[in-house]
Amino acid sequence: MPKKHTLKSLGSHEFLLIGVITPLPGYRLCYFLNKSLCLRLARTKDLPSKETDDDGFQLYEYLDKERQNEWYLLGNKAGNQLLLPALKQFDYFLLTNCLPHSLTFESVAETIRIISQVQIAQIIEYEHVKGLDCLFEDFEMHIMQIVRSNKGVR
Repeated sequence: MPKKHTLKSLGSHEFLLIGVITPLPGYRLCYFLNKSLCLRLARTKDLPSKETDDDGFQLYEYLDKERQNEWYLLGNKAGNQLLLPALKQFDYFLLTNCLPHSLTFESVAETIRIISQVQIAQIIEYEHVKGLDCLFEDFEMHIMQIVRSNKGVR
């Protein structure tokens, strides 16, 4: 009997992904996330939309060199487009590649839920979401372009 081979993406499993529903604009949500999680999220170049050149998806980042982790807040909506149509109910996604020893996935989600205008903060399991692997590939390419362009500026 022939063996069945499947491809598995490694990129998406390196990140914690939390979906957030809130009426807050991105910069206000970042303010509260920075305050409650001791981060320094700052706006960076938007993730481009595949369908139009006008609007990109909001992107905020914090690179913690001391703890060697990365945090990103990514908007799910740009104009009439959705970054992840399978998760259309979420306004933003918080991604991190690893957590400090003092935090757990659930404690991060619980801290976000405490923010007054946040309605839901839910940990998203990768295997249940279509299109997530493609998103992570696009996201990683975008981050690499930003890093490359920043090196050219220095």
